[in-house]
Amino acid sequence: MYRDELEKTVGKVISEMERSMLEEIHEAVCDDTLNDFDCVEKIVGIFEKNNIRCGTRHDF
Repeated sequence: MYRDELEKTVGKVISEMERSMLEEIHEAVCDDTLNDFDCVEKIVGIFEKNNIRCGTRHDF
């Protein structure tokens, strides 16, 4: 029983994190004040803020 509740809770937290990240990414893409480079940097920052490593490929 405890494991089922834990899995539901973890699943809910992950879903909320995904939704929040997608909303932030959408805002970055729709922000016409950002040039393409800054938009990509903002998106990379969103991933890194959520502990998702992006490597160094975006560093020009």
